Amino acid sequence: MTFESLQPKLGEYFDIESLFKRAHLTTNPLAWFVDASGSGLNHFAIGEESVDFLPEALYTDIDQVSNPILENQRFYGLVTYEGKPSWFLANSWLETDAAGVVTSLSGDWGFLAELPEVEEPGVVEFRSLEDSDLGGDWRHSKTEYRELIKECQRMFAEGDVKQLCLTNLWESRASIDEISTWLRLLSTSTSPYCGFLRVGGEVLISASPECFISITNGHIKTSPIKGTRPRFADPVLDEQMRQELAASPKEIEENSTIAQAVVDELVPVCKPNTAVLTESLVVRSFAQVHQLISTIEGELLPEVNFREVLATTFPAGSMTGFPKEVAVPILERLEAGERGIYSGCFGFLEKGRVELGMVIRSLVKTPERIYIGAGGGLTAKSEPEAEVSEAWYKAKVVLESIAWLP
Repeated sequence: MTFESLQPKLGEYFDIESLFKRAHLTTNPLAWFVDASGSGLNHFAIGEESVDFLPEALYTDIDQVSNPILENQRFYGLVTYEGKPSWFLANSWLETDAAGVVTSLSGDWGFLAELPEVEEPGVVEFRSLEDSDLGGDWRHSKTEYRELIKECQRMFAEGDVKQLCLTNLWESRASIDEISTWLRLLSTSTSPYCGFLRVGGEVLISASPECFISITNGHIKTSPIKGTRPRFADPVLDEQMRQELAASPKEIEENSTIAQAVVDELVPVCKPNTAVLTESLVVRSFAQVHQLISTIEGELLPEVNFREVLATTFPAGSMTGFPKEVAVPILERLEAGERGIYSGCFGFLEKGRVELGMVIRSLVKTPERIYIGAGGGLTAKSEPEAEVSEAWYKAKVVLESIAWLP
């Protein structure tokens, strides 16, 4: 590969996959985000070091377009469900359109020419979820998870809480090829928040369909997902699943409750009468699932800062329950362990712009282990067996994308 071929140029095609594989040879924090839902927009960024905080200017002036401190700076990172942030300042970043043409570019890419040639990955193995040798362990077995669902329903009957998003965690200490895992997951996804993020010594590989927060010059949008049905190759059965989701009393109640709660959360930080439900109970179909989605939008008050937006919206209602302040401690007790990056958010921030996806349908790789979170929203109308099946199905695509090393 020549030096010239490694230098992205505005208005010209550039192979981000080759760039990613080469940059991955470094130990630098890096990010590759892809909108696989139709736009084909790619973001790629690389930095020098990770930090567990954001500059105060990003918190206080994220939407102040005139702020010179943030000129041409972009931060990539995540926040765990428990609220721990991990970010890096991108020294070099670029964006490409669906045709791979560079539309935005910043930084010096000359360092890529100094790296060794990329070697093809060795032998990897992809396993079916049904395989007995899948490896790893669930925090709660199917039997235990079913009993936790029943405990939630007892609390619904007693009136303690109206809705809970109960989750489970699968983990393994086996070795995987993270590049092959990411490319496999990306190839099977049509989600808008696909991402590979290496930051703070950990790697997030995501095919998330859910927008947590999108802000552009003070306009905020969020699209909670509540309601899932599997996809099928048979078009008749697939359409039945779509219609079943759209008409499900349980899913409609669950989605509507969380959507209204999100509206209520945004009201204090938005201009009067601008925090509104703009899409309600829309079924969107992705590669593996149908999802029931609502969208809330608003215009942020000029004096509101990013920290205040996070304080009122995080953790997300779609990943906790209603009322949120009651649901969170209940879930902490029932789940008996931290969720970590799962159920948190990830993305990038720059002057006047925030783009954060929800960490679902994702794998996390730490120095000690890999893990995947999965779960679902529960109401009094939930059927325990169906909820167990849904949680396991949500993990299926990610599990079957893992490239296991010998």
